[in-house]
Amino acid sequence: MERIVLCDRFGDPVRIPFKVRECTDYLDKRLPDVDDMKEMAYILQERRTGHHTGFVKLSELRELEDDES
Repeated sequence: MERIVLCDRFGDPVRIPFKVRECTDYLDKRLPDVDDMKEMAYILQERRTGHHTGFVKLSELRELEDDES
């Protein structure tokens, strides 16, 4: 199976005429970006009520903030 490898690191895409083993600037478009990961992440929340510090889902954090106001 042959693959066409293009490199656009320095501007316009350039076809690479040899087999590529590794690319130091490869970005997998199938993976979520940083903003997507932040939205999915748990937030480390220290509660002022004397509870232990722990991870909280974003939806739970919003509920906690609503309860405090």
